[in-house]
Amino acid sequence: SELKRLPGPAAPVYTVCFSPDGRLLAAGGLDKTVRVWDVATSELRWSGTGHTDHIYRVVFNPQGTRLLSCGYAGHLHVWDAAEGKPLFSHRLPAVAYYAAYHPQADRVAAACTDAAVHLVPLPAEAQ
Repeated sequence: SELKRLPGPAAPVYTVCFSPDGRLLAAGGLDKTVRVWDVATSELRWSGTGHTDHIYRVVFNPQGTRLLSCGYAGHLHVWDAAEGKPLFSHRLPAVAYYAAYHPQADRVAAACTDAAVHLVPLPAEAQ
């Protein structure tokens, strides 16, 4: 049985990720919106728009202070994980299906449909 059901969009959700400390849960999908919930209370902490098409991946940085999202339109977005403030955007040359942070959180790698892995450096405010 389910432990809990978080209120979400009417559209399909494609990706979810817990923060490193387990306190937050992020999700994204067909409705082009990133959502972050407080796991203990099920409260929606914030939702962010900025994607122009569906989201394939959300992932927290190793410190849990930033959230990366990427998707079908080839955009990478970095958000402040606590408040939802957009901190950085980057346009990739192809659809981004997956992305991961470097352990130092100073760059991300994105797997794209152009048969390449793209390494993107992050400015200090987005790390």
